Amino acid sequence: MNDLVGAGSLTHLIARRDRVRIAVWVVAIAGLVYITAASTIGLYPTQADLDKAAAAARDNPAALAFSGPDVALDTLGGQVAFQIGAVGLTLVGLMSLLMVSRLTRGEEDSGRLELVRSMPVGRRAPIAAAVWVVAAMNIAVGVLTTASL
Repeated sequence: MNDLVGAGSLTHLIARRDRVRIAVWVVAIAGLVYITAASTIGLYPTQADLDKAAAAARDNPAALAFSGPDVALDTLGGQVAFQIGAVGLTLVGLMSLLMVSRLTRGEEDSGRLELVRSMPVGRRAPIAAAVWVVAAMNIAVGVLTTASL
């Protein structure tokens, strides 16, 4: 038997069972990026304001340590990326970690994994289904984040 037999059905089951949790994670992260971008536009309406903010960020070692190098901080996109970059990446990583652990260890702890394995599914199908769902969540966050900018 193929190791991934039944992974598609398990993916559908996970997506159906956790649809609210998935939607909340994806919309919350994409919404945070949208709100940050909208507030940055209101906070720095002119180029002079952007230049002042870029100079202040370049002189702040703590901000540079947390958000990385100061690339294009004199543009609106650079400011948005500088402000939300580290937080957004941390949230996406946390989302992925928590969802994969819930979809793998949670199933094992509740005993559902034993029921699934009693059916004709491949040995690696449960973990593959969990990874596919989380990958789809990451893609959805990326698409919604890009659309919100």
